[in-house]
Amino acid sequence: MEYELVIVSDFWSVAQPCVGCNGVAVWDGVSWTPLVNGVNNDVLSITVWNNEVVIAGDFTQANGVPIARIAKWNGTVWESVGPIGSFTNDTRAMVECDGELWVGGDFNNVGGNSALHGDFFIVKRGGK
Repeated sequence: MEYELVIVSDFWSVAQPCVGCNGVAVWDGVSWTPLVNGVNNDVLSITVWNNEVVIAGDFTQANGVPIARIAKWNGTVWESVGPIGSFTNDTRAMVECDGELWVGGDFNNVGGNSALHGDFFIVKRGGK
């Protein structure tokens, strides 16, 4: 499935570009549609990593399935990036660099490991 444009935000109810978008909307060239059922809370960042759309934020479920605040779209469903509960708080920024996904946010622990760097927390996840 190819997308012309995927947007994410903290849009809910009246502010949604489409009914049921719940944080993630796809523009197909004609109209906005949800990417399955979306997520259960704010989406604060989006990037492409290993040719997959990756979203991050304050959500703990995607399409009703537990997610670790970062999810990747496999073309059919959202999958968690990392073990459930690995991020202790919001993920707010992501960037891919040399095949690694760098993530910043309000978390102070990722999977039991300290992620402190100044006032902002940063971790990286290796490629596939």
